[in-house]
Amino acid sequence: MLEDLNGLADILQQAGYQASADSLSTNGNVEVLFAGIAYHDIDYFVEAEVIKLIGEPIVFPTSSSAYVSAGLYLPPFTIHTTLATSHASYPPRVNEIPLGLAPQVDQLAFAYNQVYASLAKDSLDSIGIGARYDLSAHFAFKADIIRLRGKQGQRSFFDNPDNSNRPAATLYQFSLEWVF
Repeated sequence: MLEDLNGLADILQQAGYQASADSLSTNGNVEVLFAGIAYHDIDYFVEAEVIKLIGEPIVFPTSSSAYVSAGLYLPPFTIHTTLATSHASYPPRVNEIPLGLAPQVDQLAFAYNQVYASLAKDSLDSIGIGARYDLSAHFAFKADIIRLRGKQGQRSFFDNPDNSNRPAATLYQFSLEWVF
């Protein structure tokens, strides 16, 4: 995909649409901003994190994510709940390619617009509850139920080819953990 993107950028540059070509550049920096806080007591815990990724290249979206988790320690059990959200966005496309000038220019505009239309938009909210049972000092059984809800018209990490419904799912997770 990157080779195709660079090839389209080269064609746009040769046709004189420099701003459009520059918007497809895969070169640039990604800035990561992170903040987190956690409190653990003998009876309970609370944690929260916020992460923001800011990318210069178009192929890397600006992404914001956060979660809050709280739980109770009731030996040998631990119960918890988590709320999380993640939103991704891309900068607006450059609209410098005129339509109706010539069929070749229209095809170029169509290809450029298709690049933007194909960028995955992955925004997702979730709520989860879970429990853990310590079987021994080295093994624990865990069970989690997580409700995932995406945004209407976005992929939201789902395989939803027609985008007719708001993507949603319930994840049931059971595991046996080795605690070392």
